[in-house]
Amino acid sequence: MGGAVHESHEAHAEEAELAEMQAQQAQAQAAQAQAAPEAAAPAEGAEAKPAASVDLTEEQVSELERVAKLKEEGILTDDEFAAEKKKILGL
Repeated sequence: MGGAVHESHEAHAEEAELAEMQAQQAQAQAAQAQAAPEAAAPAEGAEAKPAASVDLTEEQVSELERVAKLKEEGILTDDEFAAEKKKILGL
């Protein structure tokens, strides 16, 4: 029974990690939009996307989950994980 609890905890940790990554990407996009508001302005009549709504590709999600698992297993350090995350997110 302890294994099921451990797996549930790992799944929750991965979900939290992914949510954190999405939030960081949204913050980076918002900062870029503030740095160049004329480039980030939507065309007339177009709806602006909220900064918190980040569209990750399935490939990005898969890669983020993979590196999160490597970090949890102790294969990647926090710094290595952060570097990989930035590469995947294009930051």
